[in-house]
Amino acid sequence: MLKYFCFIKNNILLLGFGILAVFWGNFGQSFFISWFGEGIQHSFDLSASQYGMIYSLATLASALSLVWLGGLIDKISLPIFICGICLGLCLACTILYFSTGLVSLVCGFYLLRLCGQGLLPHTGQTVMVKSFVANRGKALGLASSGIPVGEMILPLCIVWLLTQVSWQEAWAIVGAMTALCFLPCIVILAKKIEKKSIQETNQAIKTGVQTASTRKEMLAEPRFWCILPAIITPAFVVTGIFIQQAALLEAKGWTATWFATSFVLYGGTHWMGSLLGGWIVDLFTGKKVLGVYLLPMVVGLAILAFFDGTWVGPVFMINLGLTLGASGPVVGALWAELYGTAHMGAIRSLVTALMVFSSALSPIAFGFALDGGMSFETVMKICCVGVTCVTALAYFGVNVLKMPSR
Repeated sequence: MLKYFCFIKNNILLLGFGILAVFWGNFGQSFFISWFGEGIQHSFDLSASQYGMIYSLATLASALSLVWLGGLIDKISLPIFICGICLGLCLACTILYFSTGLVSLVCGFYLLRLCGQGLLPHTGQTVMVKSFVANRGKALGLASSGIPVGEMILPLCIVWLLTQVSWQEAWAIVGAMTALCFLPCIVILAKKIEKKSIQETNQAIKTGVQTASTRKEMLAEPRFWCILPAIITPAFVVTGIFIQQAALLEAKGWTATWFATSFVLYGGTHWMGSLLGGWIVDLFTGKKVLGVYLLPMVVGLAILAFFDGTWVGPVFMINLGLTLGASGPVVGALWAELYGTAHMGAIRSLVTALMVFSSALSPIAFGFALDGGMSFETVMKICCVGVTCVTALAYFGVNVLKMPSR
């Protein structure tokens, strides 16, 4: 822990940028948007499958856009890049505030998912990967902690806020906070760290840490396709559960307040998983940790599928938090270990887009399954089996399917 404090002290600006960028991306994450689901469905008279379809359409479009837009971080100034993302997030909130039809709802969701779920975490974590070598796991773990901090704070805040204002007015407040608070702070940080980031990256290139692997070279490796399912499956499962949480609450007999309270534990273990995951990655490498980081999620899904009672919520969320927390440093370090950092923006944008794509499919799949009469517990059993299979495939890809080092 002392090493963490020393590391933070010596790199406060870079780490502050990463944490803040990832934290603000929470406004585009499914766990935050899910609290607006009931109000939106009521306002537009949407069924679970219809709402899931709209959300998925917007998410899919954002994933396709992210493949190109995410790679721009390798080419243009960081302050300009982050400023554009902030303006896109403000526009998303404005559209949702004035939304009166399905077209505007889709457009608002599209920008929200692109800038929030996609570009903000992508930017924060890419800067960490490019700026650190020996302590890359710690940097990614600390930056990734911006998500669990949000998970601990935002659910209770939004539950309270939605008792005071309409869901449209809540989005107006988020947009105003982004424009007045987040935008000035993040741009100032970006300007201060840009030179240092460039210097660190150039030094890494000189010392041979970076390689020139491209997205095309990555896609040509069979190992990548064995690893990929383990990377994108958590986003699929978590998005489906959070977006269709009304079905979860009904199946288990929980109140919204109780589930929101469980997010505090989820956020705490997510945070712990990020910090511990970063430390473990620096000790063992992301390649070695990849084959085991999904195991807590498997346990949590099994508990959710086979047990009832109020205790299930916190226990499930704790296990989910451990896996989601570890995923930031594990996955972030993995791509640098396999393919270097020279084209990290382009590589990460493609992988992030595939993760977003998977999260676009789950609301549709969950919605049709639930509307078709399948119980929530049955859906969880299927997810549990699926996560177990992709874990085994990732272990095979990393430990059995040997590929030449780059």
